[in-house]
Amino acid sequence: PWDHAFIAYEKDHAVIEFLNSLKDHKTVLTPLPPTAEHLADLAFDKLNEAIQKKYGQTLQLKRLRLYETPTSWAEVQA
Repeated sequence: PWDHAFIAYEKDHAVIEFLNSLKDHKTVLTPLPPTAEHLADLAFDKLNEAIQKKYGQTLQLKRLRLYETPTSWAEVQA
């Protein structure tokens, strides 16, 4: 859902109003400011839920690393 989208904090009303004025623009709202750390947490939760739903305990997500740059990342571990 985040592919080719602008990610914005759901309480940042000025940004949301501006983005809503753009034609053919995809916006994803997050419950927390979209820092790498918060996005990594959100991605881990979504992926973990999908994996558990499809595979049960057969497959487990242990770690997720979200890169901001080649040398900077946020990491979440189960």
